[in-house]
Amino acid sequence: MIDKFIIQFTRRKILNEKDLLIVNDKYFLVSEKIRETINIIKREPHLAGLYLGRQRGNQFFPSVALLAILHPFAENIITLNDDAAFLFICGRDIYAPSILKMDGRCAESSIVILQNKNKELLGFGKRAHPITSQQPVVENIFDIGDFLRRENKR
Repeated sequence: MIDKFIIQFTRRKILNEKDLLIVNDKYFLVSEKIRETINIIKREPHLAGLYLGRQRGNQFFPSVALLAILHPFAENIITLNDDAAFLFICGRDIYAPSILKMDGRCAESSIVILQNKNKELLGFGKRAHPITSQQPVVENIFDIGDFLRRENKR
Protein backbone atom coordinates (compact mmCIF):
# COMPACT_ATOMS: atom_id res chain seq x y z
CA MET A 1 0.00 0.00 0.00
CA ILE A 2 2.79 2.44 0.86
CA ASP A 3 4.42 1.72 -2.54
CA LYS A 4 1.23 2.78 -4.34
CA PHE A 5 1.32 6.05 -2.41
CA ILE A 6 5.01 6.72 -3.12
CA ILE A 7 4.70 6.01 -6.86
CA GLN A 8 2.40 9.05 -7.14
CA PHE A 9 5.43 11.24 -6.36
CA THR A 10 8.43 9.40 -7.80
CA ARG A 11 9.31 6.30 -9.79
CA ARG A 12 12.50 5.88 -7.75
CA LYS A 13 12.68 3.20 -5.09
CA ILE A 14 13.27 5.20 -1.91
CA LEU A 15 12.32 2.67 0.79
CA ASN A 16 13.55 -0.90 1.12
CA GLU A 17 10.96 -3.48 2.06
CA LYS A 18 13.31 -4.89 4.73
CA ASP A 19 13.34 -1.50 6.50
CA LEU A 20 9.55 -1.39 6.87
CA LEU A 21 7.63 -2.67 9.86
CA ILE A 22 3.85 -2.90 9.68
CA VAL A 23 2.02 -2.99 13.00
CA ASN A 24 -1.74 -3.36 12.55
CA ASP A 25 -2.43 -0.62 9.99
CA LYS A 26 0.62 1.54 10.79
CA TYR A 27 3.87 1.68 8.80
CA PHE A 28 7.26 2.36 10.42
CA LEU A 29 10.78 2.78 9.08
CA VAL A 30 13.03 0.71 11.32
CA SER A 31 16.75 0.05 11.52
CA GLU A 32 18.29 -3.40 11.69
CA LYS A 33 19.05 -2.74 15.38
CA ILE A 34 15.36 -2.09 16.14
CA ARG A 35 14.36 -5.22 14.23
CA GLU A 36 16.90 -7.27 16.23
CA THR A 37 15.51 -5.86 19.49
CA ILE A 38 11.96 -6.81 18.45
CA ASN A 39 13.15 -10.36 17.71
CA ILE A 40 14.90 -10.58 21.10
CA ILE A 41 11.89 -9.46 23.15
CA LYS A 42 9.55 -11.64 21.05
CA ARG A 43 6.63 -9.23 21.29
CA GLU A 44 5.03 -7.14 18.60
CA PRO A 45 5.56 -3.46 19.41
CA HIS A 46 2.83 -0.85 19.33
CA LEU A 47 5.28 1.70 17.90
CA ALA A 48 8.83 1.41 16.57
CA GLY A 49 11.18 3.58 14.55
CA LEU A 50 9.95 6.43 12.38
CA TYR A 51 6.19 6.59 11.81
CA LEU A 52 5.45 6.75 8.06
CA GLY A 53 1.66 6.65 8.03
CA ARG A 54 -1.34 4.39 8.26
CA GLN A 55 -3.58 2.45 5.95
CA ARG A 56 -7.35 2.64 6.27
CA GLY A 57 -9.16 0.42 3.82
CA ASN A 58 -7.64 1.07 0.39
CA GLN A 59 -6.30 4.50 1.33
CA PHE A 60 -2.90 5.43 2.77
CA PHE A 61 -2.51 8.45 5.05
CA PRO A 62 1.12 9.62 5.20
CA SER A 63 2.97 11.22 8.05
CA VAL A 64 4.88 14.45 7.62
CA ALA A 65 8.04 12.35 8.07
CA LEU A 66 7.23 10.26 4.99
CA LEU A 67 6.54 13.40 2.96
CA ALA A 68 9.89 14.81 4.10
CA ILE A 69 11.60 11.64 2.85
CA LEU A 70 9.74 11.90 -0.49
CA HIS A 71 10.27 15.63 -1.00
CA PRO A 72 13.83 15.53 -2.45
CA PHE A 73 12.80 12.81 -4.93
CA ALA A 74 9.42 14.24 -5.98
CA GLU A 75 8.96 14.71 -9.71
CA ASN A 76 6.16 17.29 -9.53
CA ILE A 77 6.76 20.21 -7.18
CA ILE A 78 4.95 23.55 -6.97
CA THR A 79 6.56 26.49 -5.20
CA LEU A 80 4.24 29.02 -3.55
CA ASN A 81 4.59 32.65 -2.52
CA ASP A 82 4.61 33.46 1.20
CA ASP A 83 0.91 34.33 1.49
CA ALA A 84 -0.21 31.17 -0.31
CA ALA A 85 2.21 29.03 1.71
CA PHE A 86 0.57 30.27 4.91
CA LEU A 87 -2.94 29.74 3.55
CA PHE A 88 -2.04 26.25 2.32
CA ILE A 89 -0.87 25.09 5.76
CA CYS A 90 -4.15 26.47 7.09
CA GLY A 91 -5.95 23.99 4.82
CA ARG A 92 -6.73 26.24 1.85
CA ASP A 93 -6.53 25.43 -1.86
CA ILE A 94 -4.10 27.19 -4.23
CA TYR A 95 -4.95 29.65 -7.03
CA ALA A 96 -2.74 30.46 -10.02
CA PRO A 97 -1.44 33.92 -8.93
CA SER A 98 0.12 32.28 -5.83
CA ILE A 99 2.33 29.91 -7.80
CA LEU A 100 5.95 31.01 -8.20
CA LYS A 101 7.26 27.92 -10.00
CA MET A 102 6.18 24.49 -11.25
CA ASP A 103 8.86 21.79 -11.51
CA GLY A 104 8.06 18.65 -13.47
CA ARG A 105 4.95 18.09 -15.54
CA CYS A 106 2.45 18.96 -12.79
CA ALA A 107 -0.28 17.78 -15.15
CA GLU A 108 -3.93 18.17 -14.25
CA SER A 109 -5.17 15.40 -11.93
CA SER A 110 -1.59 14.59 -10.84
CA ILE A 111 -0.48 14.61 -7.23
CA VAL A 112 2.05 17.35 -6.46
CA ILE A 113 4.29 18.32 -3.55
CA LEU A 114 3.97 21.93 -2.40
CA GLN A 115 6.83 23.92 -0.95
CA ASN A 116 7.54 27.53 0.01
CA LYS A 117 10.12 29.73 -1.70
CA ASN A 118 12.78 28.39 0.72
CA LYS A 119 12.06 24.85 -0.55
CA GLU A 120 10.50 23.82 2.78
CA LEU A 121 7.86 21.11 2.55
CA LEU A 122 4.27 22.30 3.03
CA GLY A 123 2.28 19.21 2.02
CA PHE A 124 0.71 17.73 -1.08
CA GLY A 125 -2.32 18.29 -3.24
CA LYS A 126 -4.04 17.41 -6.48
CA ARG A 127 -3.75 19.53 -9.63
CA ALA A 128 -7.39 20.33 -10.27
CA HIS A 129 -7.83 23.06 -12.90
CA PRO A 130 -5.79 24.76 -15.64
CA ILE A 131 -3.33 27.46 -14.60
CA THR A 132 -5.52 29.97 -16.48
CA SER A 133 -8.62 29.03 -14.46
CA GLN A 134 -10.29 31.20 -11.84
CA GLN A 135 -10.83 28.01 -9.83
CA PRO A 136 -8.22 26.40 -7.55
CA VAL A 137 -5.24 25.06 -9.49
CA VAL A 138 -4.27 22.76 -6.60
CA GLU A 139 -6.67 21.20 -4.12
CA ASN A 140 -5.15 20.67 -0.68
CA ILE A 141 -5.04 17.00 0.31
CA PHE A 142 -2.65 17.15 3.26
CA ASP A 143 -0.51 19.89 4.78
CA ILE A 144 1.84 20.28 7.73
CA GLY A 145 -0.80 22.27 9.65
CA ASP A 146 -3.16 19.28 9.75
CA PHE A 147 -1.84 18.05 13.09
CA LEU A 148 -2.44 21.41 14.78
CA ARG A 149 -5.95 21.70 13.36
CA ARG A 150 -6.81 18.22 14.66
CA GLU A 151 -5.43 19.14 18.11
CA ASN A 152 -7.73 22.19 18.28
CA LYS A 153 -10.79 19.97 17.67
CA ARG A 154 -10.16 17.98 20.86
